[in-house]
Amino acid sequence: MFKNYILTSWRNLIKHKGYTGVNLLGLVLGISAFIILGLYVWEDLSFNKFNSNYERIGRVVTIDKARGVSSQRVGVSYPALGPALEENLPEIVETVRISSQGQSSVRYNNENYLVETSYLTENSFFKIFDFELIRGSYEVVLTRPGTVVVTQSFADRVFGREDIIGETIENQQGNLLEVVGVMEDVPPSSHFQFEVLQAMVAGEGQQGFSQFLESWNTIAVQTYVLFDRPRDTEQFADRLMQVATDNGGYEMFFPTIIPLSDVHLNSSEILFDVNNRKSDISNVYIMMAIALMVLVLACFNYVNLVTARSASRAKEIGLRKVVGGVRSQLIAQHLIESIFLVLLAFVVSVALVYVSLPVLNDMYSRYAEISWLLTPEFMGAAVAGILLIGVLSGLYPAAVLSSFKPTTVLKGAFSSSSKGSFLRHSLVVLQFMISIALLAGTIVVFQQMNFIFNADLGYDRDQIVTLSAGQFQNPDNAVTFYDELGKIPGVKSVGASVQQIGSQYGRSGVTPEGISSEENIISSVTNINDNYIPTMGIDIAEGRNFSVQYADSGNSVLVNQAFLRMLGWETGTDKTLTFGVNSDNPTTLNIVGVVEDFHFATVRHEVEPLIMFYGEALPTVSLKVEAQNLSRTLTEVEEVWGAFLPNRSFEYSFLDDSFAQQYSTEQTLSQMIRHFSILAISIAAIGLFILSVFTVQQRRKEIGIRKVLGSTTTGIGMLLSKDFLKWILLSNIISLPVAWYLLKAWLANFRYRIDLDVFPFLAAMVISMLIAGITVSIQSYKAATENPVKSLRSE
Repeated sequence: MFKNYILTSWRNLIKHKGYTGVNLLGLVLGISAFIILGLYVWEDLSFNKFNSNYERIGRVVTIDKARGVSSQRVGVSYPALGPALEENLPEIVETVRISSQGQSSVRYNNENYLVETSYLTENSFFKIFDFELIRGSYEVVLTRPGTVVVTQSFADRVFGREDIIGETIENQQGNLLEVVGVMEDVPPSSHFQFEVLQAMVAGEGQQGFSQFLESWNTIAVQTYVLFDRPRDTEQFADRLMQVATDNGGYEMFFPTIIPLSDVHLNSSEILFDVNNRKSDISNVYIMMAIALMVLVLACFNYVNLVTARSASRAKEIGLRKVVGGVRSQLIAQHLIESIFLVLLAFVVSVALVYVSLPVLNDMYSRYAEISWLLTPEFMGAAVAGILLIGVLSGLYPAAVLSSFKPTTVLKGAFSSSSKGSFLRHSLVVLQFMISIALLAGTIVVFQQMNFIFNADLGYDRDQIVTLSAGQFQNPDNAVTFYDELGKIPGVKSVGASVQQIGSQYGRSGVTPEGISSEENIISSVTNINDNYIPTMGIDIAEGRNFSVQYADSGNSVLVNQAFLRMLGWETGTDKTLTFGVNSDNPTTLNIVGVVEDFHFATVRHEVEPLIMFYGEALPTVSLKVEAQNLSRTLTEVEEVWGAFLPNRSFEYSFLDDSFAQQYSTEQTLSQMIRHFSILAISIAAIGLFILSVFTVQQRRKEIGIRKVLGSTTTGIGMLLSKDFLKWILLSNIISLPVAWYLLKAWLANFRYRIDLDVFPFLAAMVISMLIAGITVSIQSYKAATENPVKSLRSE
């Protein structure tokens, strides 16, 4: 019997190739979208799960309760906290400290090599995390000062081989680093991404670094812990604070622990973080919702087309019943046909995903692998999904078709009944509700991203080239280097700073004039030279900039307007700030100028109070360049670089590109919503078009009679179109308020955001009505212009 069902299903699909093709197209698009988005959801949810200790690993996050901070959660902690936790909390069996060294360069065999990211860390790094050593011993790596572990790809790139134990590389400070281990490349599912690990061990003559590792007066390193078993990390907060307090830690810094599972998807607001590949759990929910909506759209399409075509199968059903077919057999036949079509669509979808996934990975900066489809979890989900989609999509049509009475089926009772019409119209409404919501979301997300990229940041990021020159041993060389860069014809201005603008600056405690030293006040801090403010186009609101014309630059600071607002000051110039007020050697500096607020971090966070110190030899160089002859300008910049920094690899970046990279997650999400919204509206339009074809076929005789009685082509076209357009309008009325509510909640995640107005929803309504109108009008016009003699004769 089952074999007969399969054979009959295949014959029906082959017999009606056009109908099968349309159904298959809708299901393939829906299932493919679901699989692709499902892979990306799996990618996000599986971050860091390659670690066998995944459920036992925690990360210390400090809650900064000081006055003046925009985000209280920071990823750094006391340098001495890790060893103290291991000593005082028996539940913690291992700890490791990590400090990112950012981008740098090394020298080997008289060649310079760029290191994208390196970390200072300890031997316990390999005890907590599952990074496999290819060469070297787990017990001894990173236990001696001046030793490093490198990745396999770094070893191949620099040395051309893996057997490099004992080889040395020279860092940009001229220090030799001994290679004691080679490890496999960091998997893309790790929130750590690095090429070199250097031992966080103080050597001879590094008393300052040794004191730093034992200090409780600053928060400056990432700390991870390994529990003896999976534990609720929240219950340790008070005990961590007690350990810090017992060792002289500040009351304003409250250490807590979050599980490793929160690092990727629940840490978006954490500052001072080595994790630069963070996403957000809300993005996962959005992808899941879009995947489900597109799949539901495809299923609705299938149900709608099957029920619309029911009249053409009425004779088949009637004959089967006459020759002895019972209803259960007929239901089984149609369910098998539905499941068979879904299975066929699934096979085609997997092939489509296999071909398109590498392209989409490049487009969305993802790393999902087609091999994930071969996992037992996916295979089980695929079988269950095929059966579920096949049964749910085919159940109602099967029940309806099998209920026809042999004596009445030839009258086409269902096709003209209110029951059949209501079902089809309801499904059209639901399809376009989903499509319209996605369309409105696409417009709002685009507006928000456009707002971010074109927002007034308080500085000029256009045509700014950034160089990372590292630390200068001789300040005079730095000044000469800046001067030589400024002589290049295509360079308008040269400024220098400690960090690139747009990255997170450091923080420091400060005691402003007239404020008690007992009050904990924190401000962001940075160092700049006298030409940085004009190079970046930052406006002075009060006072003056640093200048070599004044001999007091070393005793002066600039602050921003947010600093004044924090203290309730009307003006800032001629006031003083004291640093290290409780130390043996406090420093008091004069405020000589106030700059207008600018976004020195990201626009996700409110502009914090900022203090800018004067410096001469600074590692980050910003060049304002002419747009013309840019290639020649960069060539001349490289020549100057080679003359002053022969041991450092020449690398540059454009500030606007770096700015865009900060919002890569939001950009990717925006692209996904846009692409899958187009897909959703296409699926709905295909279904609407085919539905209009069946509707017109059923009303051919009516149209012919109307033509004979004098109806115009326009009148008939309007008659056929308005029956569909009123349901599309209903879709808008239901969908748009829901979309408004959800988008309002999404925008609340942004500190600076657009005002949600009527335009996106009005545009979604107009676009949906136009698409539906054009889709239906094509078939309506064809029916209205047909010779009535043909339709009446065929009836």
